Amino acid sequence: MMAQNVTIYDIARVAGVSPSTVSRALGKPGRLSAKTEQKVHRVAEELGYLAPDRTDGVSATPSSGMVAILVRDFDDPYTARILNAIESNLERRGYAGVCAGVVMNNEVRRRAVSLLLRDVDGVILVAPSVSEPDLRRMSVSRPIVLVNQQISGLSTVTVDCTEAVDQAMRTLKRTGHRSVTSFMGVDSSWLGESHRRALKAAAYRYDLEYRLVRGLDPGEAGGGQALQRYLIHPTDAVFTCDGGMAAGFNAAAHTRGLSVPDDVSIIAFADDAMGASMLPSLTVIGQRAEQLGSEAAETIVSLIRSPHSRRVSVVEKAKLISRDSVSRRKRSVIPAEPAAGPTTARVDDGTTTLTMLSASFTEIMPRIEEFQRTHPGILIDTIDAHTNQMACDLYRERLQSHRTVPDLFNLDIDLMPEFAASGAFLNLHTPENEAQWGPLFNPVSWRNVHYAGGLYGLPGDQPHTAMFYREDILRRYDLEIPRTWDQFRKEGIELRRHSTRTFMGVLDTSMQYYLAFLRSAGARPWKLMATDRVAFDLDDPRMLQAAEFLQGCLDDGVLIAHPIWDGRYVTIRDGQTATLLHGNWLGKIIASSYPDAAGLWKVAVPPAFGDDPNALQTTQVGGSMMAISARIPRDRQLAALQFVQWMQTDPVSIDMRAAGGYSATRYFENKPELEDLIDPFFRQPVYRAYMESARHVNLEWDHLPFSTFMDRGFRDTVLPELRPGGHSPAAVRRWLEELPAYAGAHGFTVE
Repeated sequence: MMAQNVTIYDIARVAGVSPSTVSRALGKPGRLSAKTEQKVHRVAEELGYLAPDRTDGVSATPSSGMVAILVRDFDDPYTARILNAIESNLERRGYAGVCAGVVMNNEVRRRAVSLLLRDVDGVILVAPSVSEPDLRRMSVSRPIVLVNQQISGLSTVTVDCTEAVDQAMRTLKRTGHRSVTSFMGVDSSWLGESHRRALKAAAYRYDLEYRLVRGLDPGEAGGGQALQRYLIHPTDAVFTCDGGMAAGFNAAAHTRGLSVPDDVSIIAFADDAMGASMLPSLTVIGQRAEQLGSEAAETIVSLIRSPHSRRVSVVEKAKLISRDSVSRRKRSVIPAEPAAGPTTARVDDGTTTLTMLSASFTEIMPRIEEFQRTHPGILIDTIDAHTNQMACDLYRERLQSHRTVPDLFNLDIDLMPEFAASGAFLNLHTPENEAQWGPLFNPVSWRNVHYAGGLYGLPGDQPHTAMFYREDILRRYDLEIPRTWDQFRKEGIELRRHSTRTFMGVLDTSMQYYLAFLRSAGARPWKLMATDRVAFDLDDPRMLQAAEFLQGCLDDGVLIAHPIWDGRYVTIRDGQTATLLHGNWLGKIIASSYPDAAGLWKVAVPPAFGDDPNALQTTQVGGSMMAISARIPRDRQLAALQFVQWMQTDPVSIDMRAAGGYSATRYFENKPELEDLIDPFFRQPVYRAYMESARHVNLEWDHLPFSTFMDRGFRDTVLPELRPGGHSPAAVRRWLEELPAYAGAHGFTVE
């Protein structure tokens, strides 16, 4: 169904509410519960509803040539430069920018924004203080672009300071600095939090003592406050949240007899040109104001002119501009031993601070914020590693160098045994914990967080396999939904006979996916007998049969070996692949990758090996868990347990999870509306297929505690052979034959 044919009756049917409720939710925000409004707006957004002229009272989409620019702080120089760039670029594209402030109470803001939206073609929000539900409401009726804020499914233009901060920290380490303080303002903005996470991660990486001071006024006044807080606990260098604060800190330091950079080095998050005239000249992490404004203007114009375009995420890289405010040979103010670590877990008000490492906080940050709101005595200090690989490397490096590690680690479940075997995680196994937590989780997920009799965390999601397929492609060539892999290959050959450009499926080139395929075939090439004992069966015939089947599909052109996604979007061109077999979490990635294909994609359970479709075995691809460091001090353990339990089991936390996922909890599986919930993209109750797959997961599988070595071997040995005419079965055999020797060399008894 094309967007222009969608009515409020369609939205009402999919959302399970009345048409009048849809009309009130879209036309008169604030009159229904926030949960109902958010549900209606989410469905309307997914169906492509753009509120054209109609008789049901919903306002028409305008063609005014105006774009609303909503701003939180007009007085901020950085924001002003972004605004100037937006307005000048809009003018060149034939649009006028209309600026408005958004700092007011929620009800007044909703009414003001609702009135404003009637007369504009699109909206740009600069460092917004608008809540996520309100932003999603706005996006239903008008295209919007967020500047310096990220929300899944919305177009964003942000600055990434990770590399610049890493370069700055590396420079400080090389020049003798051993401790840093970060000064943050009163308001906790998305940009400020991204700065803090980058600083925290880089300080960990280079073993610099890190201190955080919050609640300071912006500008020069905040610089004076910063110095007072600095003198309580001096460090070798400071980072300020803006250039004005750096100038104020510098001036206040001078009056107290301190010299910059001899006594303390200063680095500021500021515009490129900021601080060039300060004495000494200021080293800055340039925030790319003009580039952000230009990209925001270009993006909103593109969305206005092509409303069905894929939502975009534009990332500008911050740049370190080195000047004279950083000492080139620093004599540290802290003693040389012991090695620097994080500051004390308790801040002045008695709050317990827990450090948490994760590859990303985009989806889980709202839940963390809700926990902190309802548990004011616990602060979660997040360390964003940006990728799973970087997170594991950082944690592993700090373990090996006997330095302080984060208290909490949100990681992929299949990587847990490697850390648990080395004693990195707190073993939570007690009869009481098993009895309390076990019944809360799906048995498969509960089994996955155990290793050799120990319990090393709580699971987050259950990513069992599902088959996503293009119904229109199968129908066009009179093909059926394959229920067995033999049928899959037969129909794939038939598909290639009709269309040489279309593949039946994609073989994801990750080790995790390949092993999942072997597991679904019933193969079990190894078995973990104990913490230090593993039995290998490299002659398991099911393993060879599965490997030969995959190679045959590659040879026939039924499968193409290709990475399925790039961390944001599916990488296969839509319409050239009939099916995608992967973890159920890929469903929401498909929806965001192919917005114009809503209703064409469907979901089914995976095919079965053998002749009997009912002899189905499914498996898992991915999955996360949260673990607690074995080195966490006793006075923080209770707070850590409280946080982990709330995040992974509390109904409030589960209900805040991003749509399209599959929580590992029984609470989620037993929600009465789940089985009949119509997904707005797939236009079907997708959780029926997900739940059926969950019932058939092959439990006879163990994750080995040396996945890093295995992954390297897979990429070097197997991956080059995953091609037509390749010798992947023999390569798989060579790859797995390396494992017994490696296990024996690392203290395992091999059988």
